Amino acid sequence: MNELVVVCACVRRCFISFSHALPIAGLSSASAEGLSGDHEESVGNSLRGVARGSKMLPLCTSCYAGTFIDPAGSCLCTSCPAGTYSAAGGKTFCDPCAAGTYSAVPGASACTPCPAMTYAYMEGFTECIPCDPPSYSAAGSDRCAICKSGTYLPAGASNCLDCPSRMVSDRGAVSCRYCPAGQYITKELYGTFCNSCLAGTYSATEGLTSCKKCPKGSTSEDQASSCTLCAAGTYSWPAGSLCTPCPAGTYGSSTGLSKCTKCQKGFKSTAGSTACW
Repeated sequence: MNELVVVCACVRRCFISFSHALPIAGLSSASAEGLSGDHEESVGNSLRGVARGSKMLPLCTSCYAGTFIDPAGSCLCTSCPAGTYSAAGGKTFCDPCAAGTYSAVPGASACTPCPAMTYAYMEGFTECIPCDPPSYSAAGSDRCAICKSGTYLPAGASNCLDCPSRMVSDRGAVSCRYCPAGQYITKELYGTFCNSCLAGTYSATEGLTSCKKCPKGSTSEDQASSCTLCAAGTYSWPAGSLCTPCPAGTYGSSTGLSKCTKCQKGFKSTAGSTACW
């Protein structure tokens, strides 16, 4: 005679099983009908059906969310391991948490998104990995990112902020800065950058968006914060030009000239002369 075993699990429900799935010769029709009615319903449908006469008793198949049943034949429900979950009852396996999520303890019915500033780069994580400064991530991320040029990550922030007007930053910056004198700001597809003023131009203060041309009679080298007068024997014209030697037959007797003076009749000079003879 087969013995009916009632196994009470720690989840506060009872599962009914039989020691062997054999015909139940000693079970009357009335008893079987009783098992298949209110009693079967009271144990939460642990069995798909109850044997009548010589029919076979099936295995237990229903478990709570967060658990699974051993497909080998055990009627006990087992908690899903950390890093996995089971969203519905009656499963014979647990699913791994997707990348960007985790489950820290056994028995999860759902996985938790990784908090901001952490990540899980593949499925099955039991805890999320903190982002290394100065990288960042939003909640539920599978990787950390670096702030692009023109943005920055202030302390305690979980996303990049645009630099204030007239300020720039390098990739991965935690603060912004002004372009120094002698440079100017340019906005490009991948961020904002400092560029050097070209020869013949200058920027006198930090944070400028353009360089000015040097006045006539003066010039500058690259990345200049001021202009210098052209030396005697040279000139510059128009504004923003480099200093050029006075042509032969002319001269420049002083600094800062925008044009050279012709030699008087009967006098001559070579290029770059400061006087005629």
